[in-house]
Amino acid sequence: MFFWAPWYKKDIILIENVQRRVTKLVSNLRNYSYVDRLQKLNLPSITYRRLRGDLIEVYKYTHNYYCTEQLHINRSSTTRGHSLKISKQHCKTNVRLRFFSLRVTNTWNNLPDSVISAPSLNTFKNRLDAFYGERKFYVGLEGPPRMGEGYATYLPPSVPA
Repeated sequence: MFFWAPWYKKDIILIENVQRRVTKLVSNLRNYSYVDRLQKLNLPSITYRRLRGDLIEVYKYTHNYYCTEQLHINRSSTTRGHSLKISKQHCKTNVRLRFFSLRVTNTWNNLPDSVISAPSLNTFKNRLDAFYGERKFYVGLEGPPRMGEGYATYLPPSVPA
């Protein structure tokens, strides 16, 4: 689980640049754009991999892999979405907003029931990857989310939602 995640655009770019440089080492892909290299190597953006890891941890929390109450499931009857929505906690500082339990809330709550209701962890991973599809190469490449946004919602305009 990634308890720490870069928040500032400069940190995200710095980390993503490591992968950018490494993908240029593949000689026959050197002249392609970064996103094209990621697609040809089937290598998601680092931001997507961090998001995926966070969502896998939320799945484990909501399906009792851990004996802790770090996340608060909204037990009230829901008419939209899925039954495992996480209650949004209010905070007044940006530091608190970056905590694991807060940075994943919007993204988790916006996932469709078909992904959340996976019977096993591996099925969840497969459904999550299928849900994001081609977007997994773009997540995070345009900068960090704005305050209050889940970081999976920040995609370039050219990518279909």
